[in-house]
Amino acid sequence: MHASEAEALVEDVSFWVSRNYRTPKRKALRRREERAASAMVAPFFLEEAGKAGLRPSVRNAVRLAGRSKSTMARHLRSQGIAPVREKKIGALPAPARRLARILDKSFPTDGA
Repeated sequence: MHASEAEALVEDVSFWVSRNYRTPKRKALRRREERAASAMVAPFFLEEAGKAGLRPSVRNAVRLAGRSKSTMARHLRSQGIAPVREKKIGALPAPARRLARILDKSFPTDGA
């Protein structure tokens, strides 16, 4: 085989591979049911942090659950649980608390 034939063969093979080869799709690490279950047990870990003598906060719930802080906070927030936010709203005067509750009810919670 001459050098020119070898070079043409390499070019043809590389062209065919680049045109036809598709990388396999990555499988999800977790299924939909597992994600839903981890979202549903987030309040349990917050409650357990309180029972364990720790302050019931997202950070302490994460210590028990072994998840990331942002994921745990997102799961709790989607269920309407935000301990720090509730504490701050509770410290406001009554009209401001009422306004906060009205805004909470009127704004969408789907992240739009």
